[in-house]
Amino acid sequence: MKKLKYNLLLYYKKKLVLGFLLLMQFSAFSQLEVVVVNMETKEPIPYASIYLKNTENGTNSNLDGRFKLLLNQNDTLMISSIGYKNVEFPYSSIEDTLFLEEDIKQMSELIVTSDRSLKIFPARNVIGELKSSFFTDNYWLGAGGRPYKIARLFQYENRFEETRFLESITLETLSYINGAKFSINFFTKGLDGMPKDPLLKDYIVFDCKKNRSKVKIPLLDYNIYFPKKGIFVVIQFLSIDQNRSIRDIPLKYAEKEYQYKYNPSFSLVKTESPSLYTYINKAQKWVLSKNKLREIEAELVLIE
Repeated sequence: MKKLKYNLLLYYKKKLVLGFLLLMQFSAFSQLEVVVVNMETKEPIPYASIYLKNTENGTNSNLDGRFKLLLNQNDTLMISSIGYKNVEFPYSSIEDTLFLEEDIKQMSELIVTSDRSLKIFPARNVIGELKSSFFTDNYWLGAGGRPYKIARLFQYENRFEETRFLESITLETLSYINGAKFSINFFTKGLDGMPKDPLLKDYIVFDCKKNRSKVKIPLLDYNIYFPKKGIFVVIQFLSIDQNRSIRDIPLKYAEKEYQYKYNPSFSLVKTESPSLYTYINKAQKWVLSKNKLREIEAELVLIE
């Protein structure tokens, strides 16, 4: 009897210690709500990329420059946005407002686009094509709430000499909600074959429709000139509340489980040989996509 009481006492002590440790671990985390602003103008910086250092976890600031993130006292925030210096903020230095300084060097190195002369019947060229249909089974790439970027390289060809301006790009998206946002930019190709310099000083933000849809993005107003080294289209996933939906997943022989879904996802198509043209940016570093037999489905139209 005494041995039984001793074992029960030991059991409850272990439970108590475990509960205390879990409570301590939980209390070490805190959810912060922060706004990212321009150091000089004090204007909010929308859709900045925010990462926890040494991880792939993070989020984006929303249209008002605000974001929420769960951190512990050992975390460091890494924040980046085109035209600003990358900054790291240790937990102890994080306040309600975080300031980013404009990167004058980066802004001066942005590629200046050329002026296009208007013609009545301009020539056109098309690179890539939307091969899939609503009857094909696509592979859809999403970021799972992480502020990833994906990039596809379009190689220059001699036949593009007379059609060097970008007229439009069409992408295929899948979304569980209406109005999910994503943004795009165009980058030059670096010596290492990866995206290097942005061609536009800001990402262009677009909405997509619910379900599966083709999104055609007009580009003529930006006068983007096709570099002979090739051009990357870069898609930025936006980890913002507006893009989040709740979908219920019925589990066999179990109750329904709810999971957040961040929208939209983008179509990847099969290639006949390993693709070297699709890259993913995780934690501010570009890496070659692991889906070597798939690339981002896109149609790029060039105009004279």
